[in-house]
Amino acid sequence: MAYSKLARTSDPMTSHDAAAGIGLKLTARAQQFLAGLEKLGQATANEVAVSVAGGNIGLVGSIRRRASDLDELGLIRVCGRRVCSVTGKPVSCYEIVPQKKTQLELF
Repeated sequence: MAYSKLARTSDPMTSHDAAAGIGLKLTARAQQFLAGLEKLGQATANEVAVSVAGGNIGLVGSIRRRASDLDELGLIRVCGRRVCSVTGKPVSCYEIVPQKKTQLELF
């Protein structure tokens, strides 16, 4: 899961209302994936994960798995297929989906 619930099912309705007002809260790994993809532009999930994890090989799998979650949320999208520089195999390549500006951001 790339996001965390902001209110528990046992919380009062006022907590659920407040959580709905806050919006989507991405997990740390999902945020790392987005930041890495923004830096790289277009990249495979493994390329992003290796770039973000640095020398910590244990993080690669945790970060890589966020690609499908973020794709489902509409924050990133598949932009084609190419050979991954990490695995040497043809895989999907991702890019960040441009977000629409709100009326307040236009002025």
